[in-house]
Amino acid sequence: RDGQFKADALDLALLAKLGERVPLSRPVRALLEDLKPQGVIRGLHGQWTGSPDAPSRYELHTAIDDLSVDSEPAHQDPRHPVAGRPGIRHASATLDATERGGSASFAIKDGHLDLPGVFEVPLIPVDELDARLKWNIKTGGSGLPPDVEVKLESLKVRNADVAGEIQGSWRSGASQGVGAGMRFPGLIDLRGQLSRIEARQVWRYLPLGVAPEARDYVRLAIQGGQGENLQFM
Repeated sequence: RDGQFKADALDLALLAKLGERVPLSRPVRALLEDLKPQGVIRGLHGQWTGSPDAPSRYELHTAIDDLSVDSEPAHQDPRHPVAGRPGIRHASATLDATERGGSASFAIKDGHLDLPGVFEVPLIPVDELDARLKWNIKTGGSGLPPDVEVKLESLKVRNADVAGEIQGSWRSGASQGVGAGMRFPGLIDLRGQLSRIEARQVWRYLPLGVAPEARDYVRLAIQGGQGENLQFM
């Protein structure tokens, strides 16, 4: 059935504990239990048409302070490796979303990112991070899953190893991969600039898609130095 909700402030840890006692859909309750979220939601406004489990239309606007969520391990199938769900500590975010797409901003101050299945060492300390992204969702025809396109307008990051900025985009594939509708891993385009990187830590930022032998070579061969004003695409 249709519905809406509003909240001036909502403690995520408390909401997760009370998940069985408040009117939340079963998938939302399961997700809260899995994420173990912490933080405070502010200015929450949401509404939907249809079942809350699978709404035909929805709208969500909110901001979150001091957000932390647990990661989920990567799937280990060597034929179709899939990265796990990211985890974060000490983040803030804003979110505006509908069934057609949305936008979000995201920042971390003295926290970390946990990216299982992306890097060999998944935990990345973060001194400062600021990101802005938008996404579009186009309904698939004849019962096909929707097409998704995500644009990373800017991601600026700084820690002891690296400082730089990344832009890029990702869109789901057209029946040429794995997962629902064979849409994944899709197509990705990344470009960026690194104002500083510690050379002996480069191996930590080589994704697992790079052959293990290549990652080991970089780790053992580069023992010092610093790169400046590097560009990649």
